[in-house]
Amino acid sequence: MGAGAKFRAEVEAAVASRSTVEGVQRRDFRFGGRFLWTVERAGMRNRKKVVRACADVVLAAPCLLANRKDHPLRSNSCGGAPTRMRPVDGAVARRCSVESGVAAAHRLHYWFKVGGTVEFASVNVHEDMSIPG
Repeated sequence: MGAGAKFRAEVEAAVASRSTVEGVQRRDFRFGGRFLWTVERAGMRNRKKVVRACADVVLAAPCLLANRKDHPLRSNSCGGAPTRMRPVDGAVARRCSVESGVAAAHRLHYWFKVGGTVEFASVNVHEDMSIPG
């Protein structure tokens, strides 16, 4: 089993274990070209946290997204800045917490595509606002 298939299986297992949460609106998902590399860069101690964050985004239950502080990824650090969009397909950039209360807490960056599919793009430290397109 390849790295992508293995990580997908881990996310699917986490989705299945949390699917009874109220308000679930299951989304299809895929991994962007650099996503798995950024998961590895975040380290094995964070892998389960990343899997759970991905599962929460896939399930899209309001309470899960609120707990993750899910929000648009803006074009700059100002709160009123426009949300980043990917010109090629109109996908909207989003960001949520993988962990909180720790130094250099990790964030999950993803694209929400027209039609509702999620494309996981990267795992970044809090200050890193980049997102692979």
